Amino acid sequence: AISKLLEHSDSTITLHRSYLAETILQLASGDVVAADKTFMEVHLQNSTYLRARECKLAEDLIRAIKGFDEEALEAAIGENR
Repeated sequence: AISKLLEHSDSTITLHRSYLAETILQLASGDVVAADKTFMEVHLQNSTYLRARECKLAEDLIRAIKGFDEEALEAAIGENR
C-alpha cells in the first residue's frame, strides 16, 4: 500500500526500500510465489529500481529461497550488512 503512494512521489530511495521490505515480508510469511510475482510484475516495472542495490538484494533473496540454497541466502545477507 505504501509503495503505491511512493510510486507517485520523487522519493526513489524510500520507494526502493519499500519494495525490498515488501519482498522480505512476503518471503518471511512463506509466500515465495507472491514475492516472486510482485517482484517481477510490479517492482521490476520501475526502471530506477532495476539499478538499485535493493533490487539486487531482493532478487538474491528470492533466488536463494526458491532454490533452498542456504549458502546463497547467507551470502546475500552478508553482502548487505
